[in-house]
Amino acid sequence: MHKSLLKPFITYCINFDMKKTLIFTVPPIHPIPPHHAAAVEWWVYNVASRLNTPSEIVCIRQGEIQQEIVNSNCSIYRIKIGNAYKRVFQKWTRWDPLSYAWRIAQRIKKINGGQKNLIVHNSISLYIKISRYYPVQNMILHMHNIQDTTALNAPIKIITPSVFLAQWYQNRVPQAEVKIIPNGIDAELYSGHDRWTRNKLNLAENDTVILYAGRLSPEKGPLELMQAIDLLNTQRHPLKLVIIGDPRANNEGHRAEYQKQIREMAQKMGDKCILAGSVAPAEMHKVYSIANLTVVPSRFEEPFCMVALESMASAIPVLVSPRGGITEFVIEGETGFHLREPLSTESIAQDIITTLNQPMLEDIGQFASNKIIAEYDWQTVANKLARTLEDWV
Repeated sequence: MHKSLLKPFITYCINFDMKKTLIFTVPPIHPIPPHHAAAVEWWVYNVASRLNTPSEIVCIRQGEIQQEIVNSNCSIYRIKIGNAYKRVFQKWTRWDPLSYAWRIAQRIKKINGGQKNLIVHNSISLYIKISRYYPVQNMILHMHNIQDTTALNAPIKIITPSVFLAQWYQNRVPQAEVKIIPNGIDAELYSGHDRWTRNKLNLAENDTVILYAGRLSPEKGPLELMQAIDLLNTQRHPLKLVIIGDPRANNEGHRAEYQKQIREMAQKMGDKCILAGSVAPAEMHKVYSIANLTVVPSRFEEPFCMVALESMASAIPVLVSPRGGITEFVIEGETGFHLREPLSTESIAQDIITTLNQPMLEDIGQFASNKIIAEYDWQTVANKLARTLEDWV
């Protein structure tokens, strides 16, 4: 073998032969690293790849290679579920003899090493299914949002990203031991200069730009934000709204109908609204620089909120719904601003103008950036997970 190929080949062999003591897995929705907005999978990729603990990520395969080396301590194994299997066993018969959960358990058994701890991310259902094949005492459930806890009837270890979500699970699963590990950002990326320019979206330097990024669904409130911007433009407050998110993500159901309303409202607003489409998590740090203000008008209790965290890291001020875990790091008048309750088109519109007129707006944005970069870097998050595992294992 040529010398130039020998070193990576040796690294590849050593990594897959290495004794792994920690396994991460996620529901079979997005591969890792994710191609589209997928905060859970992005968390797993960034934290697992920064741990000193030998680890493996097990996820669904959607066209990627089966096995991949991330670095000397981390690898990815992807499970392929063929279309024929899906049709016969998952759709028609519902038998599913070689289920995703079973395949995860089988993969873990093949990995070298003794006791391996498994962290199941954001799926109580998947956690329960895997526990049929894998010892529950070696499992941890990492929840990123609210789900039905009825099936959790035994002592369990749970990780959440916020105090709000930790308390929610503790109240409903009293026997659980709950730890808090937040989401994070890559501080190095947010300290760099690789950013979108306004020219990319035909925006002028003197435009006042409001940014929304996220899922285009009713609970996130993007339609109300569009209506608020439309109202302000009729009141001679010239604003441009940029929406990051797929306006055709759903083909049927209530979300599809809602996204149709989004597209119709964007057409009505003309050049005052730009539907910029979906942006991959690895590229989101480039987006925020085009905005004067990022608005998060969520109509539900946000367990965390990556968009707010990333915007703050970019020194772009945030105006957020005061619900859930988001207020734990968006402090009114200190690191950001809160929308007033109850949320309405009119109240959102007024709060946007009030925030844009804040004399200390840029200073607050910079203060927030310094704080987020210092406290929420992915390496800091990985270190917190390592300490938590030391306490538990």
